[in-house]
Amino acid sequence: MAVLLAEMDRFYGAAGTEPPDERLRQISEALFASPPAAYALLASETPGWPVSLGYYRPMLFPGHSIETPRLTLRPFTPGDFDDLYAYQSRPDVARYLRWDARDRAQVRQALDRQCGETALDAEGDWLTFAVVWREAGKVVGEVGLKWLSREHRQGETGFVFNPDYPRARSGHRGG
Repeated sequence: MAVLLAEMDRFYGAAGTEPPDERLRQISEALFASPPAAYALLASETPGWPVSLGYYRPMLFPGHSIETPRLTLRPFTPGDFDDLYAYQSRPDVARYLRWDARDRAQVRQALDRQCGETALDAEGDWLTFAVVWREAGKVVGEVGLKWLSREHRQGETGFVFNPDYPRARSGHRGG
C-alpha cells in the first residue's frame, strides 16, 4: 500500500490539485476497502495513472480496531465516559495539557466531540483513539492525530494516559 500511495503522490499528489470527483471517490473507497482493488482501478485507467489521490483527500479512521499484544486502539464510544472522566478530571494529568482538569459536563462535551471524529478533513481536525488495556478492561488513555498544515504536510500527535495504570503505558514494553 505504501508503494501505491508513493506512486500516486509522485505523479499526481501536488498540493492544491483538485480531485477528479467521481473517479476519486471510487478509487478512494477501493483504496480503503482493498489496496489491490485500488491498484486495479488505477491500472485500468490510461497509462501514467491519471488519477490523483494526493493530500487533499481526508484521512479516515481505520475500519477496525488496532491491536497490540496488550492494548486496543479504537474510536471512542459514549460508554467510555467514566474511564475518560477518571483521568481528564485530574489536575496532575491536566497540568501537562492545553486545558485544565475538567468537570463532568466538560468531559461529556469532550467525549461527544471525540465520538464524532471520523476523518481529518481540514487543518485543525483531530482523530482521537481510545486506548483500551485489555487486561483491565478499561480505557486507560487516548492517542490523537491532528492535521496542522496542508501546505507543509504537517501533523501533530498527542497522548494522555491515566496514571492509575502505569503498566498500560510502559514504553519499554512496546505495546
